[in-house]
Amino acid sequence: MRLLLATHKRYRILTGRQIQTDLKRHGLRLTNVTVATHENVSVEPARMKKKKLKGSKQNHYAITEAGVEYVESMLNASDGK
Repeated sequence: MRLLLATHKRYRILTGRQIQTDLKRHGLRLTNVTVATHENVSVEPARMKKKKLKGSKQNHYAITEAGVEYVESMLNASDGK
């Protein structure tokens, strides 16, 4: 979560591999990053935006303010706040 939350300030571009690595570091698992990110791209307001980078075959994503708010609300709910 550190990577995901720390990157929202400047909408840093993330790859699915970076997301998976950060989740694993925190003891969490995600079976299919592409499906999960697609769900976050397709909701209104979008929690993530898909970015096209020239010369890259990987999918890249940027976290939006709505995505940050969603993650923070989920973390607060899990803390019992």
